[in-house]
Amino acid sequence: MGRQHYRLDAEREEVDDQLIRSVDLQKVIMLPRMPGVKSAVFTRRITAYHETFASVGKKSPFKKNTVSVIWHEGIAGKTAAEVASAYVIALHQERDVRHVIYWVDNCSAQNKNWVLLTTLVKLVNNTTNNIQDITLKYVEAGHIFMSADSFHHGVEKAMRKQPGGVVLDFQDFRDVIASSNSGKVNVIELQCNNILAWNNGRSVTKVKNVTNLPRMTVIQMRRGSRCMFYKLSHDEEEFTQCGFLMKKVTLEYFGQLRPGDKGIEREMKMDIISKLCPMMHPNRRHFWENLAEEEKKYALCRARCSQQERFLLHNNSTL
Repeated sequence: MGRQHYRLDAEREEVDDQLIRSVDLQKVIMLPRMPGVKSAVFTRRITAYHETFASVGKKSPFKKNTVSVIWHEGIAGKTAAEVASAYVIALHQERDVRHVIYWVDNCSAQNKNWVLLTTLVKLVNNTTNNIQDITLKYVEAGHIFMSADSFHHGVEKAMRKQPGGVVLDFQDFRDVIASSNSGKVNVIELQCNNILAWNNGRSVTKVKNVTNLPRMTVIQMRRGSRCMFYKLSHDEEEFTQCGFLMKKVTLEYFGQLRPGDKGIEREMKMDIISKLCPMMHPNRRHFWENLAEEEKKYALCRARCSQQERFLLHNNSTL
């Protein structure tokens, strides 16, 4: 059923105050990308993230470029707060848009969680934009080939066309995306100051008797309201209103999630520098040599978690 409604949206003529996009996080991309280099296969590399907001619909004078928000794990991860920050920076590009429709897959970790919904309520009520409503339309992943999927295919094609299929650093990755799909894309790099400490503002009491979030197929946020409005089917004509925020939750934006880049493990960084950088031109090594390293407290926390996981695995194996 979602496929039919997606097609209807795709056939609509775009107008200047309405935006229809499909949103998706591209499948895992590892940097440096060095096809055919055996040592690259056995060296831990960093993950690059590419959240795509691709236009849906017919060509028109108002058709907008795709927006690509990119970052890598040295800057941030892909927690709910970090992905929500990508949504916010993308929406802040749409200064004159009043109505936003996003087609997204049903992935709860990225697109259907209380952190994102809390974030969108705050955004739609913020004075930094002119948006009157934001509508999320959900489909099962893989059931529809959306415009974001098509854009990702174009990016993969552009990477393969690079000499040797090589993408050596983050600037190379950005340049590949910017030149892909006939260049009809605005590339935005997510920086640490764009990543805010968005959190879950849901009131357990308020949503106790509300339909489970996974069953909702359409969710809308409206300016002037702290509620969300939802449908259980794309065919439903009317929305059901649901107040879900705790009373103490304000509509103010949060501060930064962390004061600087997240950073990567020093061991991983040194492996890339010692094993892969010698095969690069010197002007590509600069990125790797200056890549932020994670703070010791985070490294110790991760090490403790790994020890606990090994302990649990050992205990489970002896049961």
